[in-house]
Amino acid sequence: MNDIGELERIIDQLEYALVGLYKHRDELQAKLDEEESEDKKEGPEENETIKGSTQETISKVSTSC
Repeated sequence: MNDIGELERIIDQLEYALVGLYKHRDELQAKLDEEESEDKKEGPEENETIKGSTQETISKVSTSC
């Protein structure tokens, strides 16, 4: 019976951690969406963004040389 209580406690902790991860993911996605929106406002001739699997900006190239 004690093992069941411990397993329930562990499950509760995992659920809490998962909710935190989802919240963090949503915040990062919102930030990425905002950056992409700003990039679109600048126009493709001023700025080139390459997204990798981690969705980080790898390079930014200016054509106003």
